[in-house]
Order: sequence, then C-alpha cells, then structure tokens
Amino acid sequence: MSYTKIIEKRLRLLDFNEETFVSLKKIQTILEPSIEHILDRFYVQIEQDPELMVLFPNERVIAQTRKAQKEHWIDILFSGDIGKAHFDNAEMIGQTHERIGLSLSQYLGGYCIMLNQFLRVISDHYHDDNIGMTKKVHALNKAVFLDIDSVIDSYLEAKDHAIKKVLIQTEQFSAGLKELNSTLELQATKHQKYITDLWNKGESLNQRALELEKKISGINKHKPNSTDNSNQQHIALLQESAALLKANRENHTEMAKAKLQASELADQINSLNSRHDSLKDYHRCHFTIPGGKPLLQRVKSFLSTH
Repeated sequence: MSYTKIIEKRLRLLDFNEETFVSLKKIQTILEPSIEHILDRFYVQIEQDPELMVLFPNERVIAQTRKAQKEHWIDILFSGDIGKAHFDNAEMIGQTHERIGLSLSQYLGGYCIMLNQFLRVISDHYHDDNIGMTKKVHALNKAVFLDIDSVIDSYLEAKDHAIKKVLIQTEQFSAGLKELNSTLELQATKHQKYITDLWNKGESLNQRALELEKKISGINKHKPNSTDNSNQQHIALLQESAALLKANRENHTEMAKAKLQASELADQINSLNSRHDSLKDYHRCHFTIPGGKPLLQRVKSFLSTH
C-alpha cells in the first residue's frame, strides 16, 4: 500500500472530512496565542516526575523540545492540512522516544496533559457556543488520535528494529566470543603448563642449591687439611653455585613475566565476559518489564488483594 493510500485509509477510519480540516485550522488560531502558556503548565507538571526529568538534563534540551512540540501541534497537526509532513514528523517523534527511552505510558501521560489544556482553551473560547465547541472538540479528538496512532506505530517499528539489531549483535558477539574463548582457553592451558614447568625448574634449582650448599659446607669443615684436589673441587662447586644462582634469578624473572601474562590473559577474559553481560543487559531491556511479571498481571494481582 502506498504512502498516500495509508494516509487516506487512516483519515477515512477517523472520519476526517472537509469540516474537520476547517475546524483544525480554527483550532490553530485559537491555540497559537496560548501555546507558550500551555507548555509552561505542561513542564510544571513534568518537573514533578523525576523519571521524566532525567530526559531533560538542562535548559537547552527543554528549549529544543518545546520548540519541536510547538511546531508539531501548531504548524503541522492543527494546520488543517494533514499530509506527508505530519506522518514524517510523527515517525521522527516515535523514533526519538524509543531512542531516549521514553515509554508509551509516559508519552500518553504527557499527551493527556496537553490535550486537557487544549480542551480548556477551546472551551473558554466557545463558552457560549456549545455547537461550535462540540465541532472543535470532535476535530481535536480526530487529530490527536491520528497523531497518537502514527507516533506509536513509529515507536513500535523503531523498537522492533532495535531488538533485531541487538539480536544480530548478540549472535555475532556470542559467535566471536565463543571462538575467542576457545583461543584464550588454549592459551591459558599452555600458559598454565609453562608456569608449572617454571615452578618445577625452580624447585629443581633449589634442590640442587641445597645439595651444593651441603658439599661446600663439608669441604669447609675439612679445609685445614685440604689438598689441592679439594681446593679445586671447592672452586668448581662455588662456580656451579654461582651459575645456579644466576639460573635461579633468571627463572624467577621468567616466572614474574609468566604471572603478568597470566594476569593480562585473565583481564582479557573478564573484559570479554563483562562486554557480553552488558550486551545481554541491553538486549534484555527490550524484552522485559521491571518486576518480572507483565504489567496487566501485576495490576490484576494488586486489585485482587485490595
């Protein structure tokens, strides 16, 4: 179905007609002088909700959002010309809400605040003209429900796209992680054997050092009666001891390097697992509702106990 046919179908379903567009144009002229005051009151109520205020970290963001809201309602929705511009704008709004994490309930709650203020201004304007007010309220409701329908469509489409993107990322990362983990596991096994070999070599060197120490000590005890042969043996043992000491130092150095490499290897594995956990958390946020149980089940459960 073409873009134009989709628009026509939705307008027909909501019973848009020429009178609706004329009424929307009139609503535009009624609301435009009051829109800044309406937005002031809107943000006073928003400021009472800490979760919503997180989305407005500074005055610049608030100013940009106010400008976009004013343009959406005054310049597009109530312009009396519902067309491609409106649907493009609604699509952008839905995508933005999904991206910043604004839930549908928060969006609908905020829209309700604005709708009530629109109705207040319109009713004040037509306080002595019930027929005129009824026509404008009917047109307002049609435009608002068309707007909400379009934004939610875009929101759900953006969310579906985000979920698919996360699924692809998760599959790709999991496959890469599995392959990398196999490589790291093989490296870790080889490294563990290397450290074990160094440890055994160190133990062997220590054992040899103890044996040399005993021999040197025995020669020293008989030194007063020593011969040239025993002196040469003593010198040879001292040389071997020096070489052994050097080998032991080198082994300790290799052991320190091996331990550092093992630590770096462990950090790589922990980093990969941490990234995997983060990706799973990001993945999970698109599927689950805090509290575990679906919202309607929680509401019905609450009502049944009160």
